[in-house]
Amino acid sequence: MKKFWKKKEKEQEEPINWDEELKYLNALIKWSNDPNRTIETHPDYIHRTPEEEYAIKQRMQKDSDRAKIKFAIETTIIEIICTPLRIAFSILTLISGLAIYAGGFSFLYGCFQVYSNIGNDMSFISAVVAEWKFLLFPFIASFSHVVFMKLEQICDANSMYIL
Repeated sequence: MKKFWKKKEKEQEEPINWDEELKYLNALIKWSNDPNRTIETHPDYIHRTPEEEYAIKQRMQKDSDRAKIKFAIETTIIEIICTPLRIAFSILTLISGLAIYAGGFSFLYGCFQVYSNIGNDMSFISAVVAEWKFLLFPFIASFSHVVFMKLEQICDANSMYIL
């Protein structure tokens, strides 16, 4: 039993050398502020053997290749999704543009109805509340037109095809 406990005591970590840690942190800060920094000048690379550096570079290259493949897959999926959405949003933009023109007539009709209701001894607030659909429609159409136009632009930037 005593051997087991002695072995465990030997495996305990060495005390932290704060001077070494401070030197490392200062080197890391100096490296991060250097405008000409590269991964080879990073403080973690300073005391490595060429084999270790080669293995690290190979691992970094593999990670870079995986990131490129992942980016290509994500881009393709986004392009496949955005192409039909672009067509749909362009149609909705045209429809909402026509709705803006109709909204102008709707607003004029609503104003005329408010004027008529005020002439028939209705209060201004009651007349506006009675005709709110006609008065609010052009603003809703304008807002939806802007939203559809922005969504069409976003999908156009990510689309596969130039339409």
